[in-house]
Amino acid sequence: MLPLKIKNCNHLDLFKKFEKSSIKLCYKLFIGDYITVGIKFPKNKKFRIQEYSGLIISKKNNNLNSTVQIYNIKKYSAIQYCFFLNSPTILFLKIHYSLKFKHSKLYYLYKK
Repeated sequence: MLPLKIKNCNHLDLFKKFEKSSIKLCYKLFIGDYITVGIKFPKNKKFRIQEYSGLIISKKNNNLNSTVQIYNIKKYSAIQYCFFLNSPTILFLKIHYSLKFKHSKLYYLYKK
C-alpha cells in the first residue's frame, strides 16, 4: 500500500495521488493507428495470450480509466473492441503503422 498522509487533505487530492501512482504505462497512441493488443486469458490453470488487431477509432483519456476502441473487418463482418489501457490483463501493445486523419473520432468508418 502507498504511504499517504491523510492530515489536511481533501478526498479529491488523495484520489489524484492514487491515480498518478497507479498508472501502468503511458502509450503514445493516436487516432488512425493500426495496433495489435495482446491479452492474457486463464484457461485450464494456464494462461493463453489472445491477440486483437485493428484501427483505433476513438480514444478517451481519463487518467486511470483511459480507453481505446479498435475496429476491424473480418470475413465480411465488422468487429469492434474496447480496451482499458491500464488493465492488468494487457501484456503488450504493438503499433504497426499509423494513418493521419483530420477527425478526432472515426465513427464514419462503420458505413463503409
